Amino acid sequence: MVATCSRDKTIWIWERDEDQDFSCQAVCSGHTQDVKQVKWHPSENLLFSCSYDDSIKIWRHEESIDDWICTQTLTGHKSTVWQLDFSPCLEFLISCSQDQSLIVWRKEAASGEFKLFTRLENAHERAIYSVSWAKHGLIASVGADDMLRLLKFDQASSTLSVLFSVQAHDADINCVQWQPDGQKLATCSDDAKIKIWTFNQ
Repeated sequence: MVATCSRDKTIWIWERDEDQDFSCQAVCSGHTQDVKQVKWHPSENLLFSCSYDDSIKIWRHEESIDDWICTQTLTGHKSTVWQLDFSPCLEFLISCSQDQSLIVWRKEAASGEFKLFTRLENAHERAIYSVSWAKHGLIASVGADDMLRLLKFDQASSTLSVLFSVQAHDADINCVQWQPDGQKLATCSDDAKIKIWTFNQ
């Protein structure tokens, strides 16, 4: 399946048939503003969406009605939620926002719901557009302040802390992504450049 999102406030879920063509299987309507990102959970049949309405929604396929339903709405940011990513252990997810904060959410074992675990205010000086959680545990974030930051999450102390910060581009940085092995990451920017960074532990 493929999920797409749009400024029309909807999420479309597409499924490939035997002829290798995609057809729309569901339209999820729940956000009240633009949907900025959709991301599948790595191991569960769940879809997460981030929106201009300051929220994250979690969608699950309900077999009894053969449709996708919203099972939880995460609220904690004060402005647009641009992106999210999952921790290597999948117990946590991190989200970034126009409000310059990063929030780590934790999945409760008993209920299966995600709850706000910790927040780092003013993680950047302007909007944070993208966040990526590496296999080795470090988190990369970028945004409208042209900065690339590496952060460490400490579960025991419930804290996020900045380990490294550099002006990575000459304009807004729209996306950051770790390589699967966590040794390199890529950033792309309004300055029309893509940069590859090597991480040395």
